[in-house]
Amino acid sequence: MAEQSKEEPRPFSLVQGGLFYHFERFFRLVREAPPDPAFRMWGGVVFTFLPLVVLAAIQNVLIGPRVTLPLLLDFTIWARFVIAIPLLVGAERNIDGRLAVAVRHFRTSELVGEEARGGLEAAIAKVERARDSLIPESILLVGAVTLGWLNTHSVLGLPVSSWRAITPGLESSTTLAGRWLDFVSLPLFNFLVFRWLWRIALWSFFLGRVSRLPLNLVPTHPDGAAGLGFLGGIHAVFGAFLVPLSATVAARGVQWVQYGEGTIESLRNGGIAFAVIALAITMGPLFLFMPKLLATKRRGLLEYSGFALEYTRRFDQKWLRGGRGGETLLGTGDIQSLADLANSYNVVRTMRVVPPSTRNAMPLIFSIALPMVPFLAAIIPLKEILKLLLQLATR
Repeated sequence: MAEQSKEEPRPFSLVQGGLFYHFERFFRLVREAPPDPAFRMWGGVVFTFLPLVVLAAIQNVLIGPRVTLPLLLDFTIWARFVIAIPLLVGAERNIDGRLAVAVRHFRTSELVGEEARGGLEAAIAKVERARDSLIPESILLVGAVTLGWLNTHSVLGLPVSSWRAITPGLESSTTLAGRWLDFVSLPLFNFLVFRWLWRIALWSFFLGRVSRLPLNLVPTHPDGAAGLGFLGGIHAVFGAFLVPLSATVAARGVQWVQYGEGTIESLRNGGIAFAVIALAITMGPLFLFMPKLLATKRRGLLEYSGFALEYTRRFDQKWLRGGRGGETLLGTGDIQSLADLANSYNVVRTMRVVPPSTRNAMPLIFSIALPMVPFLAAIIPLKEILKLLLQLATR
């Protein structure tokens, strides 16, 4: 038993690697596998949000009448640094565990035959090498800091005095809290988002490699996707990534309507666009299996059609045109077999050509829609919010 356990591959992990993970390991912020996120979740809030509060209070832009938009009334700050950052960090354990289950299923089930095991392990190894590389996250970090710098010099800010800039559009009026936002808080938030997008890209690469392997797909599999239906349920876990993004998008949109030039119509269109993009990012990788599932469905329809033709022809000859061979109609299994054959053919006929079902997408839709409600309630009546969410769910 000991020798067998040594041969078992190390459990797959999408998050235990990269520049930031090694940084956390060096400072012992991560001490177990899968990583315990509690300390890092609230450490992020302390590092990004509390300095903003202190610096804003020093310059009297925390709650006072000095500016139109004080810090404590800025929804985007609460959404990004009190809600989103802890959730982006906390999502690691849940998402990583679910993806590990998917990889273990590929490794242990008959879905991947013996002749394709080498290709599967090669795909896993390539993903792990890319995950462990320091270069991708270094580039992401530079990009996050650059965006913070561009945010400082951008003229696309709100056209009102705020805790970030006393005079709109005037860089020299940027407050201390605004500087901390641009060079510390916002880059960290952007980096966490970029890192999740990088991880999803790595997972998509893995699925793409697997989709090209000779998989043992069965068109009559009861999951309705030839044995790949489990992936649709697995991908529902990406709702943990969409919740903080949705809250941030909603907060920014509401702020633009309140203090900028935004309208309810533009907010609605932006919410729908975000939902479409979010679903494409989280469910889109599963469409890589479409060509193989289409081929499996076509093959299944052709094979079961030929098999059904032969069986029904013999059934017709025996029971309607033949002498039945002395058998009685009652108690025969031929009729039940005919019904089972019809059910099997119907399973093939209704087989999906993508792994996820509509039911798999619903948790993601709720993950997008529900976090928006508290922020939208500040400017839109509840009746209109429900109408907006209905449109979001039915598009």
